[in-house]
Amino acid sequence: MDTIRANIYRIHDHLVNKQELISTDKIKRIHQGKTIKPKMLLEIFQNHNDKIERLVGKEFAPGTIERYKTAKKHVTDYIELKYKLTDIPVKDVDHKFITGLEYYLKTGRNCAHNTAIKYVVNFKKMIRIAFMNDWIVKDSFIPWKVKLKIVDREFLTEGEIQIIVEKDLHTERLDHV
Repeated sequence: MDTIRANIYRIHDHLVNKQELISTDKIKRIHQGKTIKPKMLLEIFQNHNDKIERLVGKEFAPGTIERYKTAKKHVTDYIELKYKLTDIPVKDVDHKFITGLEYYLKTGRNCAHNTAIKYVVNFKKMIRIAFMNDWIVKDSFIPWKVKLKIVDREFLTEGEIQIIVEKDLHTERLDHV
């Protein structure tokens, strides 16, 4: 009995040190040698995108799913470049991962500041989903603070507008626009 009790305390301490969720069921499974498969980041992203895609035209515009697909591709590329892996456990996403992703988008993908931030915000939703489902114990985005830069947009000149009006476009849709 003392050996079992000591093993259970050791398992509990290990989970506390790793900042994982602790439950009697989890401790029992580990004690019995049953491994727990961690939730994987890109798997969560893909499940999210599949749900959004089925709601296009009902709750979401087609552009929404395209933004999430592009964000997932950028995260996938970053994981492959930085970690040499095809996916990582969502619990391994920390502040360093987030700031590294932002830096990668700005340098490796040549995204402007606001574009990079929007992709990171799309990614942030996956972490929120994981947190709300108790797959992770803390939201790694809490310390991440960033603002979009205000862009001073210039208006087209009359000459530029005239060039667009006179342009012969090859598709009816673009011609209508």
